[in-house]
Amino acid sequence: MKADAVPEMSIMARLRQETMPLHQETEKGHLSQDLVRGRLPVTRYAALLGQLYALHRHFEAALARAAASVAQLAKVARTYQLQEDQLVRDLLHLGRDLQGEAALPATREFNAFVDDLAATSPVGLLGVLYVLEGSKNGGRFLAAAVRRAYGFERAGTEYLDPYGELQAERWKEFKTDMDSLDLSAEERDQIVAAASSTFRHIMRIHQQLAQEDGEGTVPGNTAAHPGARNATPDTGD
Repeated sequence: MKADAVPEMSIMARLRQETMPLHQETEKGHLSQDLVRGRLPVTRYAALLGQLYALHRHFEAALARAAASVAQLAKVARTYQLQEDQLVRDLLHLGRDLQGEAALPATREFNAFVDDLAATSPVGLLGVLYVLEGSKNGGRFLAAAVRRAYGFERAGTEYLDPYGELQAERWKEFKTDMDSLDLSAEERDQIVAAASSTFRHIMRIHQQLAQEDGEGTVPGNTAAHPGARNATPDTGD
Protein backbone atom coordinates (compact mmCIF):
# COMPACT_ATOMS: atom_id res chain seq x y z
CA MET A 1 0.00 0.00 0.00
CA LYS A 2 1.31 3.41 -0.88
CA ALA A 3 2.10 5.76 1.98
CA ASP A 4 -0.67 8.16 0.95
CA ALA A 5 -3.26 5.45 0.27
CA VAL A 6 -6.51 5.71 2.24
CA PRO A 7 -7.57 2.46 3.94
CA GLU A 8 -10.84 1.07 2.59
CA MET A 9 -13.80 1.84 4.83
CA SER A 10 -15.35 -1.24 6.41
CA ILE A 11 -18.74 -2.30 5.08
CA MET A 12 -20.40 -1.52 8.43
CA ALA A 13 -18.84 1.95 8.50
CA ARG A 14 -20.05 2.58 4.96
CA LEU A 15 -23.54 1.37 5.79
CA ARG A 16 -23.76 3.60 8.83
CA GLN A 17 -22.40 6.67 7.05
CA GLU A 18 -24.27 6.36 3.77
CA THR A 19 -27.66 5.38 5.19
CA MET A 20 -27.66 7.74 8.18
CA PRO A 21 -29.84 10.45 6.50
CA LEU A 22 -32.44 7.84 5.54
CA HIS A 23 -32.28 6.28 9.00
CA GLN A 24 -32.93 9.66 10.59
CA GLU A 25 -35.73 10.44 8.16
CA THR A 26 -37.43 7.14 9.02
CA GLU A 27 -37.21 7.89 12.75
CA LYS A 28 -38.70 11.37 12.26
CA GLY A 29 -41.82 10.03 10.51
CA HIS A 30 -45.18 10.51 12.23
CA LEU A 31 -45.73 6.82 12.87
CA SER A 32 -42.29 6.35 14.45
CA GLN A 33 -42.69 9.46 16.57
CA ASP A 34 -46.17 8.48 17.76
CA LEU A 35 -44.90 5.03 18.66
CA VAL A 36 -41.92 6.23 20.70
CA ARG A 37 -44.08 8.84 22.47
CA GLY A 38 -46.73 6.31 23.36
CA ARG A 39 -49.41 8.02 21.26
CA LEU A 40 -50.06 5.40 18.62
CA PRO A 41 -53.50 3.77 18.91
CA VAL A 42 -53.21 0.07 19.66
CA THR A 43 -55.06 -0.81 16.44
CA ARG A 44 -52.42 1.12 14.49
CA TYR A 45 -49.63 -0.67 16.37
CA ALA A 46 -51.25 -4.00 15.51
CA ALA A 47 -51.58 -2.94 11.86
CA LEU A 48 -47.87 -2.06 11.78
CA LEU A 49 -46.95 -5.48 13.15
CA GLY A 50 -49.20 -7.04 10.52
CA GLN A 51 -47.21 -5.39 7.75
CA LEU A 52 -43.93 -6.37 9.40
CA TYR A 53 -45.18 -9.95 9.58
CA ALA A 54 -45.77 -9.97 5.81
CA LEU A 55 -42.37 -8.34 5.27
CA HIS A 56 -40.37 -10.67 7.53
CA ARG A 57 -42.13 -13.81 6.37
CA HIS A 58 -41.18 -13.07 2.77
CA PHE A 59 -37.66 -11.80 3.45
CA GLU A 60 -36.67 -14.58 5.82
CA ALA A 61 -37.75 -17.25 3.35
CA ALA A 62 -35.77 -15.55 0.58
CA LEU A 63 -32.71 -15.18 2.84
CA ALA A 64 -32.78 -18.86 3.80
CA ARG A 65 -32.97 -19.95 0.16
CA ALA A 66 -30.13 -17.65 -0.88
CA ALA A 67 -27.91 -18.53 2.08
CA ALA A 68 -27.91 -22.16 0.94
CA SER A 69 -25.75 -21.19 -2.04
CA VAL A 70 -24.18 -17.79 -1.22
CA ALA A 71 -21.28 -18.07 1.23
CA GLN A 72 -21.41 -14.44 2.39
CA LEU A 73 -25.04 -14.81 3.44
CA ALA A 74 -24.42 -18.12 5.20
CA LYS A 75 -21.65 -16.53 7.28
CA VAL A 76 -23.83 -13.68 8.57
CA ALA A 77 -27.40 -15.04 8.69
CA ARG A 78 -28.24 -16.73 11.99
CA THR A 79 -31.35 -18.49 13.17
CA TYR A 80 -31.85 -16.17 16.13
CA GLN A 81 -32.21 -13.20 13.76
CA LEU A 82 -35.46 -14.60 12.35
CA GLN A 83 -38.57 -12.88 13.69
CA GLU A 84 -41.58 -14.37 11.94
CA ASP A 85 -42.49 -16.49 14.98
CA GLN A 86 -42.17 -13.52 17.35
CA LEU A 87 -44.49 -11.49 15.14
CA VAL A 88 -47.00 -14.34 15.12
CA ARG A 89 -47.04 -14.41 18.93
CA ASP A 90 -47.34 -10.61 19.16
CA LEU A 91 -50.20 -10.52 16.65
CA LEU A 92 -52.06 -13.34 18.37
CA HIS A 93 -51.67 -11.51 21.68
CA LEU A 94 -53.21 -8.46 20.03
CA GLY A 95 -56.15 -10.54 18.84
CA ARG A 96 -55.27 -10.35 15.15
CA ASP A 97 -56.37 -12.95 12.62
CA LEU A 98 -53.19 -13.94 10.79
CA GLN A 99 -55.18 -15.14 7.80
CA GLY A 100 -56.69 -11.66 7.54
CA GLU A 101 -53.40 -9.77 7.47
CA ALA A 102 -53.47 -8.20 3.99
CA ALA A 103 -50.18 -6.73 2.77
CA LEU A 104 -50.36 -3.08 1.74
CA PRO A 105 -49.14 -2.13 -1.77
CA ALA A 106 -45.92 -0.75 -0.22
CA THR A 107 -45.29 -4.06 1.55
CA ARG A 108 -45.88 -5.98 -1.65
CA GLU A 109 -43.43 -3.63 -3.37
CA PHE A 110 -40.84 -4.42 -0.70
CA ASN A 111 -41.35 -8.15 -1.19
CA ALA A 112 -40.92 -7.74 -4.95
CA PHE A 113 -37.72 -5.79 -4.27
CA VAL A 114 -36.45 -8.70 -2.14
CA ASP A 115 -37.27 -11.18 -4.91
CA ASP A 116 -35.35 -9.06 -7.41
CA LEU A 117 -32.33 -8.87 -5.09
CA ALA A 118 -32.36 -12.62 -4.54
CA ALA A 119 -32.43 -13.21 -8.29
CA THR A 120 -29.92 -10.61 -9.46
CA SER A 121 -27.60 -9.71 -6.54
CA PRO A 122 -28.30 -11.97 -3.54
CA VAL A 123 -25.45 -10.52 -1.51
CA GLY A 124 -27.56 -7.36 -1.41
CA LEU A 125 -29.88 -9.16 1.00
CA LEU A 126 -27.25 -8.32 3.61
CA GLY A 127 -28.23 -4.68 3.21
CA VAL A 128 -31.81 -5.55 4.10
CA LEU A 129 -30.60 -7.60 7.06
CA TYR A 130 -28.48 -4.66 8.22
CA VAL A 131 -31.56 -2.43 8.46
CA LEU A 132 -33.67 -5.05 10.22
CA GLU A 133 -30.94 -6.02 12.69
CA GLY A 134 -30.03 -2.40 13.33
CA SER A 135 -33.64 -1.56 14.14
CA LYS A 136 -33.41 -3.83 17.18
CA ASN A 137 -31.01 -1.39 18.85
CA GLY A 138 -33.77 1.19 19.12
CA GLY A 139 -36.41 -1.50 19.45
CA ARG A 140 -35.63 -1.99 23.12
CA PHE A 141 -36.58 1.63 23.82
CA LEU A 142 -39.70 1.34 21.68
CA ALA A 143 -40.71 -1.82 23.52
CA ALA A 144 -40.49 0.03 26.85
CA ALA A 145 -42.69 2.84 25.47
CA VAL A 146 -45.23 0.35 24.10
CA ARG A 147 -45.39 -1.56 27.38
CA ARG A 148 -46.09 1.64 29.30
CA ALA A 149 -48.61 2.89 26.76
CA TYR A 150 -50.68 -0.28 26.42
CA GLY A 151 -50.08 -1.89 29.80
CA PHE A 152 -48.21 -4.81 28.24
CA GLU A 153 -45.47 -6.89 29.77
CA ARG A 154 -43.33 -8.84 27.30
CA ALA A 155 -46.23 -10.31 25.35
CA GLY A 156 -47.06 -8.06 22.43
CA THR A 157 -43.54 -6.63 22.24
CA GLU A 158 -41.38 -9.66 21.44
CA TYR A 159 -40.65 -8.34 17.97
CA LEU A 160 -39.38 -4.99 19.20
CA ASP A 161 -37.11 -6.44 21.88
CA PRO A 162 -36.10 -9.94 20.75
CA TYR A 163 -32.68 -10.13 22.40
CA GLY A 164 -33.25 -8.44 25.73
CA GLU A 165 -30.00 -8.14 27.65
CA LEU A 166 -28.15 -9.83 24.77
CA GLN A 167 -28.83 -6.93 22.39
CA ALA A 168 -25.34 -5.39 22.54
CA GLU A 169 -23.69 -8.79 22.18
CA ARG A 170 -25.84 -9.76 19.20
CA TRP A 171 -25.18 -6.44 17.42
CA LYS A 172 -21.44 -6.73 18.02
CA GLU A 173 -21.50 -10.23 16.56
CA PHE A 174 -23.38 -9.02 13.50
CA LYS A 175 -20.90 -6.19 12.92
CA THR A 176 -17.94 -8.55 13.27
CA ASP A 177 -19.45 -11.04 10.83
CA MET A 178 -20.21 -8.33 8.28
CA ASP A 179 -16.77 -6.72 8.48
CA SER A 180 -15.02 -10.07 8.13
CA LEU A 181 -16.61 -10.79 4.74
CA ASP A 182 -14.47 -10.88 1.62
CA LEU A 183 -16.48 -8.53 -0.61
CA SER A 184 -15.74 -7.03 -3.98
CA ALA A 185 -16.26 -3.32 -4.57
CA GLU A 186 -19.40 -4.16 -6.57
CA GLU A 187 -20.80 -6.31 -3.77
CA ARG A 188 -20.19 -3.54 -1.24
CA ASP A 189 -22.08 -1.12 -3.47
CA GLN A 190 -24.95 -3.61 -3.81
CA ILE A 191 -25.24 -4.03 -0.03
CA VAL A 192 -25.27 -0.28 0.63
CA ALA A 193 -27.78 0.34 -2.17
CA ALA A 194 -30.06 -2.42 -0.83
CA ALA A 195 -29.93 -0.97 2.69
CA SER A 196 -30.84 2.48 1.37
CA SER A 197 -33.72 1.04 -0.63
CA THR A 198 -34.94 -0.84 2.44
CA PHE A 199 -35.21 2.37 4.46
CA ARG A 200 -37.21 3.94 1.60
CA HIS A 201 -39.56 0.96 1.42
CA ILE A 202 -40.14 1.06 5.17
CA MET A 203 -40.95 4.76 5.00
CA ARG A 204 -43.50 4.06 2.25
CA ILE A 205 -45.10 1.36 4.39
CA HIS A 206 -45.34 3.82 7.28
CA GLN A 207 -46.85 6.45 4.99
CA GLN A 208 -49.48 4.06 3.68
CA LEU A 209 -50.38 3.00 7.20
CA ALA A 210 -50.85 6.67 8.07
CA GLN A 211 -53.11 7.10 5.03
CA GLU A 212 -55.17 4.10 6.10
CA ASP A 213 -55.45 5.63 9.56
CA GLY A 214 -56.73 8.88 8.07
CA GLU A 215 -59.47 6.92 6.35
CA GLY A 216 -60.44 5.31 9.63
CA THR A 217 -59.53 1.78 8.55
CA VAL A 218 -57.06 -0.84 9.64
CA PRO A 219 -55.62 -2.98 6.82
CA GLY A 220 -56.32 -6.69 7.04
CA ASN A 221 -58.64 -6.85 10.04
CA THR A 222 -59.86 -4.69 12.90
CA ALA A 223 -59.37 -6.88 15.97
CA ALA A 224 -57.46 -5.16 18.75
CA HIS A 225 -55.83 -6.26 21.96
CA PRO A 226 -58.47 -7.61 24.37
CA GLY A 227 -59.54 -4.84 26.69
CA ALA A 228 -57.92 -2.13 24.57
CA ARG A 229 -60.13 -2.17 21.47
CA ASN A 230 -59.81 1.04 19.46
CA ALA A 231 -58.00 2.63 22.37
CA THR A 232 -55.41 5.37 22.24
CA PRO A 233 -52.69 4.82 24.87
CA ASP A 234 -52.55 6.96 27.96
CA THR A 235 -49.48 9.14 27.53
CA GLY A 236 -49.60 10.54 31.01
CA ASP A 237 -49.76 14.11 29.66
